[in-house]
Amino acid sequence: MNTILVAGASGVLGRLVVQQLLQRGVSVRVLSRTVARASSAGTNDRLTQVIADLTRPASLTGACHSVDAVISCAGASMNMKAMGDRTSFTAVDLHGNDALLQEAKRSGVRKFVYVSVAGEGPYEATEYVRAHRQFEERLAASGIAYSVVRPAGFYAFLAEIFAMARQGRGFIIGDGSNRTNPVHEREVALACVAALERSESMIQAGGPEIFTRRQIVELAFRVAGRTPSIISVPPALFSVMTSPLRLINPRIHALLDFGKAVSTADAVVPVYGTERLEGYFTALRDGSAV
Repeated sequence: MNTILVAGASGVLGRLVVQQLLQRGVSVRVLSRTVARASSAGTNDRLTQVIADLTRPASLTGACHSVDAVISCAGASMNMKAMGDRTSFTAVDLHGNDALLQEAKRSGVRKFVYVSVAGEGPYEATEYVRAHRQFEERLAASGIAYSVVRPAGFYAFLAEIFAMARQGRGFIIGDGSNRTNPVHEREVALACVAALERSESMIQAGGPEIFTRRQIVELAFRVAGRTPSIISVPPALFSVMTSPLRLINPRIHALLDFGKAVSTADAVVPVYGTERLEGYFTALRDGSAV
């Protein structure tokens, strides 16, 4: 392959995808909203930048010119602290990725790899997952060769749980009995790169261990060397507590709604990774996490 465009290259996963491609000698074009974000992907003779906003389709013109394939890790922010960012998941994960898909088709891109999300049932009732599923449908109907990568939750998204455990605090929604097998984002990056040459339209990527939500929090306490102190909030009460955010910041409300689904429904997918969660928490403790 000559050039791969990576959308969302400044994110947790996107940066690792770029690294994996460069290590393989592939030329990479990173697509980000600002120069600062694009620059966070690093510098390399085989790395170029294109500044565009998925929510402004006109800005994408020419972004995919001479590109062999696209890997989209792009989506609305998952940052709970970014209260000023009101861009919805529907606007970015669905409509933004669709604008990129149309530009890829116009440019004759050979393949489109899309990073979606695992989870069915209650998950798919949330805006976050619904936007991903709707784009999956558009991608499947596009006529372009594609692969959808559906990872379980990233280890990076559990870093806040470890940070709280180090402070002696733990928090779960419900009784914490629902199960999942989170995966290291580095291994999801490997799945994205492998998808460029694989024929499967769907690649699911889970970690090697199945935990209940409570067990994840307890593991964080154990690695942190703290005595578990876990507060359990009933799902109904959590919904009441977070409902005002629907008007104040719909993106944050949608993210919390997804968090409730995550905490109260199983999401166990086929194993792809081998890196264990305890090792990740240990690296956070020792300051060596990558």
